[in-house]
Amino acid sequence: MRSAVPAETGTLVPWIRRCSLNLFGWLRWTVMCDLSLHVCENPETRRYSNFDPIGEEQLLEGLACVVQHVKTIMRSELLDHFGLKLDG
Repeated sequence: MRSAVPAETGTLVPWIRRCSLNLFGWLRWTVMCDLSLHVCENPETRRYSNFDPIGEEQLLEGLACVVQHVKTIMRSELLDHFGLKLDG
């Protein structure tokens, strides 16, 4: 699969590290289902999940990286088009 180019397979998954896909899966599940961050350490969640086990600290670090990345993008894109006026 690694020898195929993305245009042939329609996906970039073969070039993404397994640990990154695992972190993305946990982040997506946690955010989209509005779950608490410690759900990833619950034995029952791990039992019925297809994801590799992950700790709450690792999940929080991943979430912090995503937030920082989004802030950077928003700051660069909204800088010229956004203003704030306060009426006091």
